[in-house]
Amino acid sequence: MTSDDLRALTALGRRPDDEPLPRIQVRLIDVDEQGRRLQPAALLWLGSLALAMTPALKSRIEPVVRADGRFVELACDDGEFWMFVPQVRDVLDEARSHIVRFAEGNVMYVERYAFKGAEIAEATAFRIPQVPNGPMFCVRQLVEALASEQGVRFAEVWRSGPD
Repeated sequence: MTSDDLRALTALGRRPDDEPLPRIQVRLIDVDEQGRRLQPAALLWLGSLALAMTPALKSRIEPVVRADGRFVELACDDGEFWMFVPQVRDVLDEARSHIVRFAEGNVMYVERYAFKGAEIAEATAFRIPQVPNGPMFCVRQLVEALASEQGVRFAEVWRSGPD
């Protein structure tokens, strides 16, 4: 992924709903570096900013994430693929999180996440503005919808409820 691609992906979740999203060109890779055939998968690796998937997986998770972002069709000569772009939500509770910052104050990384519970109560997926190139966060409902996909792993970064 080029730096221009990364900037485009980072900005996608911040676009107004009525603004069209750009088509992103992807290439399907079916062999690894040693020339071995890769197994087909419904959830494709595009990075932790967004989910890339086949139409079948899109139709399965769309009811779960519909209100929390947008689906973008990916341009590909090898088939139909989609990307789910989650909304960027300012829901990080910085006072309760453990954040490591650069000297100028920008966030380097977050060691422990705490979120404003009331503000994410209805969310199923989101990204945070403090870490613009950071991961997409999913709640249990979406994790369960994706759990049957081979090769998918999730890391629990916060628990809802009282600390």
